[in-house]
Amino acid sequence: MAKVVFIQVESKEGAAFPAKLGRLVNELVDAGRSVVVVAGSSSQAARLDDQLWAFDEESFIPHSRVSADTCPLEPVVLVESCDEAGRADVWVNFAQEPIAAATGTAAAPSPLIYEFMSSAGQAKDAARRKWTRYKELGAEMSHEKWTR
Repeated sequence: MAKVVFIQVESKEGAAFPAKLGRLVNELVDAGRSVVVVAGSSSQAARLDDQLWAFDEESFIPHSRVSADTCPLEPVVLVESCDEAGRADVWVNFAQEPIAAATGTAAAPSPLIYEFMSSAGQAKDAARRKWTRYKELGAEMSHEKWTR
């Protein structure tokens, strides 16, 4: 069974979000986890790419942006859609659709999925639909709030 953590991002002034995202991904990599970050769009992928390289002045997270025809070597892979991703045991999702790997398979059982959401209008409605879909798939659900 997948574990899905919804992270509600509250907008405030400041640069706390890139640092928090960087620390989360860095902790996952340090724990030996393979991570796929699903951006959802090319522009979001570019922003996340910059944030992963520069989340900390003294550190960076080795990663690669990939497409369906490439084979990444880094423990962190940044893709625009789930269709471009391979296997991972942790997914960080910024896309509008839920992660299809939520059901788990013999190759990648019980993934951990971080879903980032906003509490504004349509984004909130999309998050509710994703929450409902993950529940239907039998995922273990939790919620956190980050302020940025």
